[in-house]
Amino acid sequence: MLLRKLAAGLVFLGGVAVVAAADLPVVRFASVGNSHVCLARQMLDLPSKIDVVFLGSSRIRRGLKPETFVEATGGEYETVYNLGRPSRLILCSESIITHLVETGRAPKVVVLEIDLDEIRFGSPGPRQWNRTEPGHLTYAELLAALPADTESRWHLIVDGIRHKLAISVARHFSGITTRVLLSASDEPAPHVCWRNSFDKDDDRRRRHRAQAEDASRQMFGDGPDATDGRFADERTPKAEVELAVLDRIRQRLDATGTRLVVIRPMGYADPPLAPEVMDKVTALIPEFRAPPDGLARQLSRLVIDKNHFGPEGRELYTRWLAGVVLAEMETP
Repeated sequence: MLLRKLAAGLVFLGGVAVVAAADLPVVRFASVGNSHVCLARQMLDLPSKIDVVFLGSSRIRRGLKPETFVEATGGEYETVYNLGRPSRLILCSESIITHLVETGRAPKVVVLEIDLDEIRFGSPGPRQWNRTEPGHLTYAELLAALPADTESRWHLIVDGIRHKLAISVARHFSGITTRVLLSASDEPAPHVCWRNSFDKDDDRRRRHRAQAEDASRQMFGDGPDATDGRFADERTPKAEVELAVLDRIRQRLDATGTRLVVIRPMGYADPPLAPEVMDKVTALIPEFRAPPDGLARQLSRLVIDKNHFGPEGRELYTRWLAGVVLAEMETP
């Protein structure tokens, strides 16, 4: 029994070594969460010319429709890819952007989701990084964004190692994904990785909406003109890192002439940001855009669960974004 455990441990450590050594883009970007084969295919088969990419979490993946964007921009942008990944935010997005730029495929426009809650009043500790992939950039870069005397550095290191062991070995090298990663395809890259279950309403999602409704009522009241006035003047370590990574993305895209638009799709029953909060957010992130209050209130009722648009919300939000991008591209 002991020998078996030792052998299993050696095999596991060997797998970890392979993961640590492998820096293939498809490994770094792709096979995490549902539809992992499709996500891998996207990065393997992207074309050489890309007009627009949408980057962020499942809110982006399920909240923006490339076909609608192409139609709403009058065909101005034809190659549009939704590269949203389950639970992935700015670190994964930076990896994808870096890969596109370094392989000569910098798009005309990058639409980037940012964790706006973390920026405004985030959770007190860096353990929220568990939802992302610290391995998507070097720890030296990540730690450089934090003050030298903060213990958050150690938390990030511990969480990063634990996350890389648990996720990279278990998911990146699952059998079916490995077979996909080892062979390119003649098929074009999927414009979005979609699952039919995304738009299926059920009792669980109705409960989620009811819970979100109660939470919103308790926090913001019942008034039709309620707004979200939350904004902490003291930023958390995670917020500092988020902004530092965003600045790196900004600089890289500026060098290629790529226009950056930053967004955050709303959750169910989320009120729009108060004007003074919007001013503070745009002072930190000049590229941030949000729907006008009336549209924002409408969209927040078109979320199928707590966090993801249903069909009508996705269509409406995509058309709003198309108008934003067209207007941005007309501005020098």
